[in-house]
Amino acid sequence: MTFDYEGEERPFPLDIVPRIIDAQAWAHVESGVAQRVNALEMLLADVYGPGQIFADNILPKHVVSSSSHFHRAAFGIDPVNGVRVHVSGIDLIRDGEGNFRVLEDNVRIPSGVSYVLTNRRAMAQTLPEMVSTHRIRPVASYPQKLLAALLAAAPSGVSNPTVVVLTPGPYNSAYFEHSLLARLMGCRLVEGGTSSPRPGA
Repeated sequence: MTFDYEGEERPFPLDIVPRIIDAQAWAHVESGVAQRVNALEMLLADVYGPGQIFADNILPKHVVSSSSHFHRAAFGIDPVNGVRVHVSGIDLIRDGEGNFRVLEDNVRIPSGVSYVLTNRRAMAQTLPEMVSTHRIRPVASYPQKLLAALLAAAPSGVSNPTVVVLTPGPYNSAYFEHSLLARLMGCRLVEGGTSSPRPGA
């Protein structure tokens, strides 16, 4: 398992001493992250819709409209199920008092879940007694949950939607993730490119 750092392929480090978060602490984190993702969904729905946040002077419109990540073509589009954020990466840290704090939100092209899945598999193979004797929250169902969410985002009337994982190719820093998720979801890994026009087209 490797990752690309500034053009150099490096092995992903694995700490054999896991960081344990007990059930009570995790319940707090889980509800907070879910609340945060819902808030991000509501923000995007408003920014690309009625714009009440601008009318109420909570957020200056020019801050959003001048962002390179603001896509005017998406304005007015109401996605299926109202879901724009199918995958989110909420980076957490602990402060000096042990409280969880959000470092940043990643909802554009988040990556990292492949390392969680691979890490858990490696731990289960290396330290099976630890995994079998503790009630550890499972992560193996993530790819199927992601696939179900993507299938549910298909336009109405499409009875048999096709899901693919788009990738810039093997030289992309997240290619390991792209290929792993495609394999675990049972869908195609598709690399974009240019194609020559057909003769006579």
